[in-house]
Amino acid sequence: MTIASTILTVLARLLAMVGPFGVSVITARALGPEDRGLYFLVVSYAQIAAQIGNVGLHSSNTYLVAAHPERVRYILANTLIVSVILGPLAAWPTVWWFGSDIAPAAQSSIALAFVLAPLIILFLLVSNIAVAIGRVGLYNLLIIFSGTLALGSAGVAAALGADTTEFLWAAAAGFTISSVTGILALMPDCGWSLRPSFALFRSGVTYSMRAYFATLAGFLMTRIGILILQSRADMAVVGQFSIAQQIAEGLGLLPSTVGLLLMPSLMRLPSRKDRAAETWRIGLKLAAAITVFLVMLAAVIPVALPLVFGRDYAPAVPLVLAFLPSIFLLSIVIVVSQFLSSEGFPLAQVGIWIAATVLHTALSIALIPHFGAIAIPISFTISMLLILIGLSALAVQMTRKG
Repeated sequence: MTIASTILTVLARLLAMVGPFGVSVITARALGPEDRGLYFLVVSYAQIAAQIGNVGLHSSNTYLVAAHPERVRYILANTLIVSVILGPLAAWPTVWWFGSDIAPAAQSSIALAFVLAPLIILFLLVSNIAVAIGRVGLYNLLIIFSGTLALGSAGVAAALGADTTEFLWAAAAGFTISSVTGILALMPDCGWSLRPSFALFRSGVTYSMRAYFATLAGFLMTRIGILILQSRADMAVVGQFSIAQQIAEGLGLLPSTVGLLLMPSLMRLPSRKDRAAETWRIGLKLAAAITVFLVMLAAVIPVALPLVFGRDYAPAVPLVLAFLPSIFLLSIVIVVSQFLSSEGFPLAQVGIWIAATVLHTALSIALIPHFGAIAIPISFTISMLLILIGLSALAVQMTRKG
């Protein structure tokens, strides 16, 4: 992983953050805390369904294509099939389980999770393929383009006086255009032909399933709190918390970008010793950079958040500040996870993520009735610390084995 490619990709991700951040501001001001809460819940349902429905292809695609770019025509074909079939199927139990207690008047909005889920899977996997085959520039363009479309569609929806359902349709339109653009850009790498390969898909199942359960557990950690909160607080509180949640997720883009680029780079190194050294080097630099950034951010958030989102969202300030320690821990966890993934994704790695998700769920259920929404970032930080300790111990053990 070169310094230039890292810097360019981080800059691209920062530019791409303008889109989701702008969408957050627009929806917060246009809808108000209560409807903003519903909007974020529907998007969360779709994202959970997408995590369930992608069956780990975001990891196995990189693993299978990084050293064999000629496989991209098969991988892209498999991606299309999985997105179209498994996205809606995964949305059904997700919406039934989490959305059944939402008011009947909001059910038309909740139904949009069935539309958004396959589109989220498709864009995730298409952009991931670009990185796997070394077209980092295309990846950068896709995420900037997607963020710009999201911002533009939300702006048009707000100008037209859209309600929650119409804002969700606008988001779906943005994902559709971004995904189709990505597919067309990858077609030259496929020789302008797509051919599904069940054999190739099956060959990555073992690797994919381990990554799948670990990633699913990790994503549920970011969403389980608000899903518990929705049944223990009114929708306005959910809306205020959604702003803090989305800011925290935006802050995680920097370390996730580094991790995305690190994985293919590690796969190309010849020995475990070399991979461990590269992981250590990147981890130290990322820890230093993220520490400085978070300290500066902590000083700005109390003034900037109410100014940007409106005074109705001032209760989100302490929630954002409470999330910051977990962002630092997440940064290191992502780097260590990439090293372990490059070593074949040990089963213990999956167990650590699942254990932490169970802990976060239990703590959130126990603490939210007593401390409210701020219990969620506190529980999340404790759980991330458990993950960091567990994964670091596993990485040290594997490195010593040589």
